Amino acid sequence: MITSLVVFAACGIALIVSAWWARRSDPDATVTELFDLMMTDRTVRLAVIVCWWWLGWHFLVGQTADPGFGE
Repeated sequence: MITSLVVFAACGIALIVSAWWARRSDPDATVTELFDLMMTDRTVRLAVIVCWWWLGWHFLVGQTADPGFGE
């Protein structure tokens, strides 16, 4: 569980730093333009995928894969 939280936090921090960096390069960009700028980097795309996977696994799959469910 701790490892999962650390990976999620690291991906979240990477996304925040990337958004801050993109905002510095183009201060008049809209949110959509910032997201497009961020997604050009392979590392950011991987961080987004890992964050979505973590959220989906822990909040969607984790609820149905509970070993004590139905007892």
